[in-house]
Amino acid sequence: MSCNDPGGTLTDRDFAQEAEHLLAHIDQYRRSERRVGLEYELLVVDKDLQPYSTAVSSFLARDHEGYGTEQHTDTIEVRTEPYPVDAFDTMAGQLYDRVGGFLSAEPDAAVLGLGAHPVKWYDDIEVTSSGRYDRVIDELAGYRTELEGLTAGIHVNLQARDEVELVDDLNHAVMLSPYVVAVAANSSLLMGGDTGRAEARLPLIENCLGLPGRTGLPRYYHDLADYLDEREVWEDVAGVSGLDGRLSTDWHEVRIRVGADQTLRTEFRAIPQQPTIEESLACVALYLGLIEHYRGTALLDHGQVELNREEAVRHGLSGELYDPEGRLRPAWEVVDDELEKAAGGLDVLGIDPEYLAPLYDRVSRRSSPGEDVAQDARVLAGLLDVRTARMTSARRRLQGLDGRLVAYASGP
Repeated sequence: MSCNDPGGTLTDRDFAQEAEHLLAHIDQYRRSERRVGLEYELLVVDKDLQPYSTAVSSFLARDHEGYGTEQHTDTIEVRTEPYPVDAFDTMAGQLYDRVGGFLSAEPDAAVLGLGAHPVKWYDDIEVTSSGRYDRVIDELAGYRTELEGLTAGIHVNLQARDEVELVDDLNHAVMLSPYVVAVAANSSLLMGGDTGRAEARLPLIENCLGLPGRTGLPRYYHDLADYLDEREVWEDVAGVSGLDGRLSTDWHEVRIRVGADQTLRTEFRAIPQQPTIEESLACVALYLGLIEHYRGTALLDHGQVELNREEAVRHGLSGELYDPEGRLRPAWEVVDDELEKAAGGLDVLGIDPEYLAPLYDRVSRRSSPGEDVAQDARVLAGLLDVRTARMTSARRRLQGLDGRLVAYASGP
């Protein structure tokens, strides 16, 4: 067991020792409240939709608090503090302030309201030199890992009160993820092409971070020991060792993280960047409300969850999904039901259900943003050359200072 003192401080040892230590001192990781925080990735471009690394490096050089690098130099990560769940309004305000702070400081920059860059090419890719990005990419060269940086997502970190709630959160996040993805899908265009999917970001990440057993949706787990045991047999990546190293090179769409402040949290990574901050917060609220509604309840068959994920990725709200009772129904109808359940969960959590409002509009139209963008580009392609059509469609989804849709280029 790796501990320095009776208080149970972790030392820098191997994964197995640290995992044993965590389980032996789990009482020190229990908390009395739930907290939530966001990691909000943004693809930064100039007004011509070209990658704008200079704006990111210039801004980060000034040591602004609450921001960080990502794999590509033209991506910035905006981070909120972990707030009590019932202080969701405060967290939302901080997100608006920090996105706005970046755009105010870099007036020639814009951020794409898309989950993947639609027209960025291989030659445009510049990998961030800091952190372990280069080492991971070199070690996983056969998977074209550098393509992961073409994407932008919203990671929801939800602190659990104890290890039982933690694993329940994880399992239900796996089950519920396809419902969130179906309504949030927002990356149909990639590298100048129409992928034929409403949400190409998730399969791209799954393929380019393709170490067996580390991507896609994880399985269900019996308890925290079961989760850690599975990861004990994994190999370290790029020399990143120990408990934190192993957990941080787990690229599943939902994963467990252990904080340096002795907190336990799930990180839900399946939400693509949205057209506006308002819509991003709607997707986050949907996830939180569903987790609360289904807490402690039976899980849908994992095989049906896998089928749901594939259907949500391909068709968004236009396909068919198994509902939590195992019935195959139109996706929009299933998501409509889940919105009502999420609203009840948000009430329990002290979050205003009005945050969900943008998603009701999507359900009423039976179309996710990814489906809208693809259709938009296909219509424009009949009037313009294909590349111009896709750029015009993407420009319609640039985020302005207040997080709402701003058309920097008008369509025909």
